[in-house]
Amino acid sequence: MTEQSFAYRYDPRPVPSTAELAAIRAQVTGVRRWSDGLFRLGPVKVGLDGVVGFIPGAGDLYALGAGGYLLHLAWRAGAPRRVLAKMAGWLALDLATGAVPLAGDVVDFFFRGHAKAARELEKHLDRVHPEGRVARDPLWRRKFGRR
Repeated sequence: MTEQSFAYRYDPRPVPSTAELAAIRAQVTGVRRWSDGLFRLGPVKVGLDGVVGFIPGAGDLYALGAGGYLLHLAWRAGAPRRVLAKMAGWLALDLATGAVPLAGDVVDFFFRGHAKAARELEKHLDRVHPEGRVARDPLWRRKFGRR
């Protein structure tokens, strides 16, 4: 038996091009906005995840589909296992809270799990593909802290 180094692991995913990464970033932003930021209700952003959550079964189905799509986009972007695990954790928490009959729907209305998972992927894309980064105002950061 020969000794192998574990420093290199074969990754069967194709390396995405710059155009593919830009398209993935746009799709992630779209899912984040539709799921957890479609409109404002006072100080709270509300999306399809919170609204559809009050329909029995439909909210869970939507949360599972949108979360699965975000994980698929992360896999296509070549995100490391750490990012995939963080995203899966946020999405599992979102799905678990939404599965509780009535109180879970109220919590799911305010908990933005898809937005948190999408932000994890956006942070990864900012590191890998910095030229597609959305510019943020540094004055805003000084006033309100990091996002």
